[in-house]
Amino acid sequence: MLDNEFKYYLDNKEYLLKNYKDKYIVIVGEKVVNSFKSEQEAYEFGVNKHGLGNFLIQYCGETNSKLQNFHSRVSFA
Repeated sequence: MLDNEFKYYLDNKEYLLKNYKDKYIVIVGEKVVNSFKSEQEAYEFGVNKHGLGNFLIQYCGETNSKLQNFHSRVSFA
């Protein structure tokens, strides 16, 4: 579940840090589709554009202490 997206982040972290430092990036497949200053903005974009469970939100920071992995949430009606 979203393993490919997280692997893409780890494999390309140096490049991503240069381009998206201190932002929350939305990853679909092996592509950054957008970036935001807040997790909430990234989440709303992901849900509206890609649907629940189809994207990964990743904070792009320099240190592993800031490594956070946000998976899109699932809603049960």
